[in-house]
Amino acid sequence: MLEKNIQSSIKSKLSKKGSLVVKFESPGSAGVPDLIVMAPFGVYFLEVKTATGRLSQLQEHMHAKMRAVGALVYVVRSTEAAEAAHAEAETVLSHRKIDCF
Repeated sequence: MLEKNIQSSIKSKLSKKGSLVVKFESPGSAGVPDLIVMAPFGVYFLEVKTATGRLSQLQEHMHAKMRAVGALVYVVRSTEAAEAAHAEAETVLSHRKIDCF
């Protein structure tokens, strides 16, 4: 299956769970994950790869930088893996208390 098809399936599935899922495009910041997931419990990021796809060195570097500041970044290869990441992110993020206002 093509990466864009996996992304589309993930968007559809997670949207049905009440999340807003958008393609992450950041000109000038190569290596950012493919998708931003804004869920009722918080925000996390998904890097989508095919079954044989590999992370580039730039992606590995950017993901490490993001994780170092507390971002949740998951590499997934299927809709099922994205659903598992969603469940894990909910567990992790529901324990974080952030007051924005």
